[in-house]
Amino acid sequence: MSRLPPALPTPRRSSPLFLITFGCACLLALPMPGADPPAGATSSKSSSDDTVQLSPFLVSTAGDEGYRAANTLSGTRMNASLFQTPAAISVLTKEFLDDIGAENVGDMFKFAISADSERTDQAGGLGQAFDIRATIRGFTESIITRDYLPNMIQSRGILASDRFNIERADVSRGPNSILYGASRPGGAFNVSSKRAVLNGRQKSATTTIGSFRKFRSEVDLAFPLLRDRLALRTNGVWDTRGGWFEHESVLQQAAAAAVTYQPFRHTQVRAGVERLRRSQVIAGQFPHADFGYSRWVKGGSPLAPNPLLPGTNPAPTLLRSINTLQAIFAPQVRPQAFRLSTTGADIRPDLTGNQPTGFWETISGPAAPSAGTVDDPFYGQVIPAKAYLAGPGRSASYNYTLASAFIDQRIGGLSIELGYAYTRYFRGFTQPNVNAVGDPNPVLPGAYFADGDSVIAAGRLPGTLLPDIGRTNPFVGLPYVQAQTVQQHFDQRNEAVRASLGYTFDLTKRHAWFGRHAVAASWQRDKNLFGNGVIAEYNLAPNNAQPIDSATNIILRRTWLDFSSPGGPRGALDPWKYPIPESPGMKAGFAWNNSYPWTTTAGASAMAALQSRFPRDRIVLTSGYRRDRVEVNDATGGGEPWPGSTNLWRTRPYRFVDDTITVFHGTTRTYGAVVTPLSWLGLASNRSESTFPQGNFKNIYARVLDPIAGTGHDYSVRFNLLGGRLGASVNQYRAIGANQFQPALNAPKNSVVNAANSALNTLRARGLPLPKIVTDAGITLLSTDSRDSSDFVGRGTEFEITGRLARGWNLSLNYARNNLEQSNIAADVNHFLAAVKPEWERNATRLDDTPAAVATFVRTRDATPSRDFVANPATLADVYGYALSVMAPFNRGTGKAPFTHVARTGNAFTSYRFADEAPSVLRRARLGLGANYRGPAVIGYDSTHDDAVILGRSAIIWNAMLGKHFPLRHGRALDLQLNIENLFQNEDLLPYSAASPGNVVRYILPRVRQTWNLRTTFTF
Repeated sequence: MSRLPPALPTPRRSSPLFLITFGCACLLALPMPGADPPAGATSSKSSSDDTVQLSPFLVSTAGDEGYRAANTLSGTRMNASLFQTPAAISVLTKEFLDDIGAENVGDMFKFAISADSERTDQAGGLGQAFDIRATIRGFTESIITRDYLPNMIQSRGILASDRFNIERADVSRGPNSILYGASRPGGAFNVSSKRAVLNGRQKSATTTIGSFRKFRSEVDLAFPLLRDRLALRTNGVWDTRGGWFEHESVLQQAAAAAVTYQPFRHTQVRAGVERLRRSQVIAGQFPHADFGYSRWVKGGSPLAPNPLLPGTNPAPTLLRSINTLQAIFAPQVRPQAFRLSTTGADIRPDLTGNQPTGFWETISGPAAPSAGTVDDPFYGQVIPAKAYLAGPGRSASYNYTLASAFIDQRIGGLSIELGYAYTRYFRGFTQPNVNAVGDPNPVLPGAYFADGDSVIAAGRLPGTLLPDIGRTNPFVGLPYVQAQTVQQHFDQRNEAVRASLGYTFDLTKRHAWFGRHAVAASWQRDKNLFGNGVIAEYNLAPNNAQPIDSATNIILRRTWLDFSSPGGPRGALDPWKYPIPESPGMKAGFAWNNSYPWTTTAGASAMAALQSRFPRDRIVLTSGYRRDRVEVNDATGGGEPWPGSTNLWRTRPYRFVDDTITVFHGTTRTYGAVVTPLSWLGLASNRSESTFPQGNFKNIYARVLDPIAGTGHDYSVRFNLLGGRLGASVNQYRAIGANQFQPALNAPKNSVVNAANSALNTLRARGLPLPKIVTDAGITLLSTDSRDSSDFVGRGTEFEITGRLARGWNLSLNYARNNLEQSNIAADVNHFLAAVKPEWERNATRLDDTPAAVATFVRTRDATPSRDFVANPATLADVYGYALSVMAPFNRGTGKAPFTHVARTGNAFTSYRFADEAPSVLRRARLGLGANYRGPAVIGYDSTHDDAVILGRSAIIWNAMLGKHFPLRHGRALDLQLNIENLFQNEDLLPYSAASPGNVVRYILPRVRQTWNLRTTFTF
C-alpha cells in the first residue's frame, strides 16, 4: 500500500499587512443603514413557484452577459456567484468563444488566463493524436473535465476537444481537489456540454471555409417536444481540411444528442450522448529532423568513393562509412527486404580480394542539450520548410463515445442529483521517427537477402547475394528517411457514478448574523480500464537463429525523397499500402514490443462543501473536505509472449488478480473567504489542496509513481464596476507541487533509458551481473514506458478585466506572471546514474549493439566522425558518459525555472457591436481585435554564470474579427463572420534550446500560422 508523500511545506503565513487589511474589511462589511447588497450577489428569493426549475448543480449561460459570466460551479459544486467564490476562477463565455472563432479546446487555451497547451513534445505525438495537455500556472498536465466528470486520456490529455457540442469553459486556478477529485497543483479546465433546455428553441446551420482547403459544417437543432416537459437538442459537425505542411489532412465527423425530461414539478431527467470519429496526418511542433543532409549539401555534396575503387573519405566532417544490422525494405530499389553488407562482407565475391562495404551516409550535427541535433539553423535552406518527412506514412485515427444521464430531485430545500457517465475511447497512430539522411553512394550498397540468421553476412551459401549490387544508385545525392514502423494503441473505457446533495437554509429570520447557508455533498465511484501499447514491425519468420527482437530482425523502411523534381516523392511511404513480400527467411509482421498489461483504476471519493453568507452577503465563507481512495491494478495473466523473443508479445496480459493491487488514499481540504466592504469591492483569500494518484504511470523501475500532491494559497482584490457589467481582479498566489511530471524531461529520460538498456542487454547476454539497483527492483531492463518527476514551487500575480465597457463594447484582458522553481529534478534517472557510477564510469566492456545516439556522442567527443561502431563498439563507460551529458543541462536548473517554462503570458480581445441605430453600412456589424502574448521561454542555463537562466524570445500574435448580422423574414437570420489569426504573419522560428547565451542550437516552430476563416450561420 502506498500513501501520499510526507506533508508538503505549507505556503508562507499571511503577512501582518494582509491580516490587518482583511480585518478592517470585515469591519467595513458590517451592514450600514440603507446599504445595498453587493453587486453580483445571488438573490435569496426562492424559485419554487417557477414551472421550469434549474438544478442547483447546473449553470445556465442565460446569466452570462457578453464576455462576463455571473455564476460557476467551480467553487463548491453548487451554482454560486463568481464574485463571491474565493477560488480564482475565470469563464470563457459562449459569446466570447464565438467572437474569437474557437473550434476546439486548443483555441480556448490561447485566451485563458495563466493557461497554455503543451508544445514540447519532440516526437510530435500530441499533435498527431489531436491531444491537448493543459498547462496552468506553469504546472503541466492540469486536469481537464467535461461537465465536472473525467475528460482525459490516461489522466494526462484531453478526450473530447471539438467545440461543436460545448457551450462554455471554466478555468479554475490552483489546487482544488474538493470539486475535481484527483486534481493537480496548477488547476483544472472544465468545458460544459450543450444541453436541451425546456421550451428552448435553437435552429442553426453553420458553414466555415478557410485556409488550407478548410471546410467545416455544423448543425445545432433544439426544440421542445412537450411544453414544460420534454426537450431535445442535436448537434453535428463534418470537418475536412489540409494544413501548412505537405501531406497534412483532417477528416472528422461527429454527432451529439441531448434530452431533458421533467415528469414532475420538482423532478428532472437529463441525458446525452456524443460520438466522434477523426482521421488525420498532422505535423509536430519542431522543424524536420535533418541528419546532416542540409549540412552536406551546403558543403558541396561530396560523393563517397566507389566501393570497387577503394579510397579515403573525401569529406570526413560530412560523411562516414557505417554498418547496420537491421533489415532494410526500400521498394524504390528492391522488391524484397534486404540486409546491407555487414562486418566481414565481400560485396563482389566474383572479384579478386575482399571488396569493402561501401555503405556511406551523412553525419548529423552534435546532439542538442534538449535531445535532437543542432542542424536546425539550416531549416528551409535545402529541404523545403513545408516538407513533412514522415509523409502519409504517419497517420492517426481515433473515435470516442460519451454518454451520460442525470436525475435531479428537489424536496423542499434539499436538492438531489444522481448521475452516470460512460466513455469509450480508442486511438491508433503510426509514429515512425524519421531523419533526413543524405545518400552519397554512387552505386547501390552491396546487399544480401534478409533472412535474419546471422549478424555476419560472410560465408553465406551461394545465391544469397543480391544480383544488383554495384549498379548505379539512381538516388545518389538525395536524402532518404528510414525508420521501424511502430503504431501506438490507446484503448480506454471509463464508468462513473455520482450522487450529489445540496441543501440551503436561511437563518437570518432569527438573527441577521446567523446568515444564509448552502451545503453540498457528493459521493462518486469510477472505474477505468486502460490499455496503452506499441506494436512494431519485425521479421517474424520461423526457425530464426536470432531472437526476433534482436537488431538483425528489426525492419527499417526506407524512402528516398526528391524535392527538386515535379512529382517526386516528398514523404515517407505509407507502410500500410506497401506490405513487405514474404521471401525465404523473411516474414514481416507486427508484435507488441513490450508486455503493456491492461490497467484498471477504481476510485471512490466523498466530499462536502459549505458556503455561508453573512449580513447582506458582505462576508462569504467557503470550506470543503474531500477523501479519495484509488486502487490500481496491472493485469498479470493471459498474456502470450512471442516464441523466440526476449520481450515481444502476441497478446498483452489482461487477467487481474487482487494481490497486485496498489492502493492510494488521501485527504484534501479547502477554505476561503470573500469580504465585500463596498458594493464594488471584494477581498478574497483561498487555501486549497490537491492530490493526484499516478496509477497509470510507472517509473523507470516499473513501479507506480508517487501521487502528485499540491497546496496553494490565493489572495485577490476584486472589483464590480459599471453597475456590475465589468469585473476586474488582481490575484497573488503561492503553490507547491511534489512529484510533478515535466514533459520537457521526457526526451532526455528516454535517451538515458535507451542507452542504459543497451548496456544492460550486453551484461545479460554475457551472463555478467546487473547493477544492484536493477536487481533490487526485480527487473532486468529499465522501463521504456515510464515517467520521471520533479518538485516545484510556484509564485505569481494575475490580472484580469472582463465585461462590457459600454453598450455593444466587450473586453477580455488578462496578464499573468507565473514564476516556478524546480528541485529534485528527474529524481529516478539521476538516482540510477548515481547508483551505477562506481561500476560503469570506467567500465571498458564493449556493447553488443551501440545505440545511434551514443555513437553520435562518442564521435563528437573523440573527434572520430568515421568510427565504425559495429567493428569498434562503444563501452559501458561511453554509455555512462553519454547519460551524464544528456542530464547535465537539465540538472543545472535546480532552484531555477524549469526548461521550456514561460513565465509571462497575456491575452486581450475586444469587440464592438453596432446597434440598429448605426448607419446602414455598420448596422448590426461587429468588429474585434485581439492579441496573444507569450513571454520568452527558458531555453538553457549558463554554466559560466552560476547556471543563470537563458531566455528565448517572446512572441505576440494579433487576431482580428469582422462580422455582420442580417435579419430575414419569418424570424430567420444570416450571420457572417471573418476571423484572421496571426494578422501580421509572425511566423519566425522560436529558440528552443541554447548551449550558451546567444548560441541557440535548436528551434521550435511558430505557435500558429496565419489563417483566415469565414463562418456563415443561418438561423431559422
